[in-house]
Amino acid sequence: MHSSRFVPWKIFYTDTDLSLISANGYKHLLIPCGFYGTPSDIAKVANGNILRAIELCENDETSKQNLENFKTLMRHAWKRDVLSIIEWSEFMATQGRESQKNFLSYSLRLLRENLMLSLGQMPNNLVYLAGEEAEFSVKFHPYITRENIYPLSEEFGLAFSHIEANGYAKAVFLDLALKVTRLIR
Repeated sequence: MHSSRFVPWKIFYTDTDLSLISANGYKHLLIPCGFYGTPSDIAKVANGNILRAIELCENDETSKQNLENFKTLMRHAWKRDVLSIIEWSEFMATQGRESQKNFLSYSLRLLRENLMLSLGQMPNNLVYLAGEEAEFSVKFHPYITRENIYPLSEEFGLAFSHIEANGYAKAVFLDLALKVTRLIR
């Protein structure tokens, strides 16, 4: 019996070498996605994975909304504005379960990228940010440190598992926001 296995492709290209993408019918990747910018920025964020690059282009608005929700959470948490945090958690509770899980996954990735920035890993090409994410992270990354990354990641992961298990979203997001308020300073 013949068994096949999937081998993921990593595609690294520059703006001058786009023949592989054109030949395989992925010409829509050559059009800059508004959120991530140029094709080379998309390739960087996707870490050379063509399927991830396609997903990033197709979910442009979702990424933009997730970034706005993340920025809002972090700003309210930093200011310790409890009334705004409650409003934010109520807003997040109105989103669908998949959107909530998508936001939490996105937040975990953004925390990781900001930790890499804080650790000075930009020259080592270990930071996968572009466009609006990169602009936000320039000012935000000093607040993510070795001391708070593990508790923050744990809280976002716990919120993800609670949402996945059909937890009461308003309580889950309020609890997450209040814990972030404590951990971000």
